[in-house]
Amino acid sequence: MTFELKALKELEDVHLTQVLNYLKAYRLEVGLLINFGCKSLTFNRLVL
Repeated sequence: MTFELKALKELEDVHLTQVLNYLKAYRLEVGLLINFGCKSLTFNRLVL
């Protein structure tokens, strides 16, 4: 599993793509993209 932490007002597609590339490069199946930059915590779980 890989974790990507961000502090942005809004996540964009490029951030999702970055996590997917990490999963493929390290041959992992699950990744979490966590954003602390908005009013409430947001996260995306990505699975290959």
